[in-house]
Amino acid sequence: RDKVQEFVQKFHKTFPIGLDREGKISIDYGVYGVPETFFIDREGRIAYKNIGEISAMTIRREIEKLL
Repeated sequence: RDKVQEFVQKFHKTFPIGLDREGKISIDYGVYGVPETFFIDREGRIAYKNIGEISAMTIRREIEKLL
């Protein structure tokens, strides 16, 4: 948990960060590395997944689709 806090502070992250101590969620969502970005729809399904860096334009586009 301390390392996560360090990471969040160092890189000025303002979005929610979840911990998956047992690795169950990682397996369920198919997480392979960092960074990975997921957009979850209202039904709790993955609507979009991005591996690696993601542009502001892509973030806006995917959010617009979900609204």
